Amino acid sequence: MNSIPTIIYSSRSFKKIMDQAFQISPSSSTLLITGDTGTGKELVARMVHASGPRASKPFIKINCGAIPENLLEAELFGYEKGAFTGAHTSKKGKLELASGGTLFLDEVGELSLSMQVKLLHVLQHGHFERVGGTVSLKSDVRFVAATNIDLEKKLKEHQFRQDLYYRIHVISIHIPALCDHREDIPALVNHFIDMYSKLNNKDISSIEPRVIKQMMKYPWNGNIRELENMIERAVVLSTGPVLNMKLFPLLSIPSDTEKTRTINVEIGSSLEIVERQVILRTLAYFNFDKQKTARSLKIGPATLYRKLEKYKLEELTESTGPLNNMVS
Repeated sequence: MNSIPTIIYSSRSFKKIMDQAFQISPSSSTLLITGDTGTGKELVARMVHASGPRASKPFIKINCGAIPENLLEAELFGYEKGAFTGAHTSKKGKLELASGGTLFLDEVGELSLSMQVKLLHVLQHGHFERVGGTVSLKSDVRFVAATNIDLEKKLKEHQFRQDLYYRIHVISIHIPALCDHREDIPALVNHFIDMYSKLNNKDISSIEPRVIKQMMKYPWNGNIRELENMIERAVVLSTGPVLNMKLFPLLSIPSDTEKTRTINVEIGSSLEIVERQVILRTLAYFNFDKQKTARSLKIGPATLYRKLEKYKLEELTESTGPLNNMVS
């Protein structure tokens, strides 16, 4: 039996989404979950599965965008011995492994047109064959698909089949970006603090109110996943019971709308403080692209790396990664 995962929220808007998810969980109809990266689409898919009649059966995930096309078919449908070079034994695919349960097609918008045809055949006829096989196998799964891509746009560009779109779009749930339900941030923060404190044997009792205040203004381009990563990092690096602002350097970096090509420097500041601020703001301006930052500052990459180390900024740019990578 799959336990129902905990989804943290307090807002009315997110409660409506959860009510909808629980309402459709008893069905076997195909479900499409849309939303930006990091919003929690997989968690919602697992909740729908675990609260439905297929909960005692497997929940199997396949990432359609992470597996090369020439391997995806074999991963999805399985293969027979000798089907291709290296196929020394037969292997069940995700469809067979998920029998009786749920098959979660993550990043379904990344499927090639040829794979879309093969998936459509399964959805329409309820059976499939392993790669290299001749025996027709029955498909007994609930399909749940997820995407952060605008499928309607891909339809117009003829990159996604219309018949497949309507097959997976029988029921849909849209998960909003974190910036659209900011009132859930405090509850999420407390949840992640508690979780990562236990995982890291830390005794964290609270977080500074001004950190929460900054979080309520932060753009959260990486949504809940970015928030979780930020809290985990702070808990690991904390040396006391209270998470303070120093543990959240990204919250001090201006958002895109606040970025300018100027900085304010207090008279009497040391040259080191000025240099550190210039480097940090330039990094933020170029979305942590070190090559562009070095060129803008008219220094070599090696010099920039030395200065990042000197001002303890390498941890910010490497442990959390460039802004775009961190929130993917």
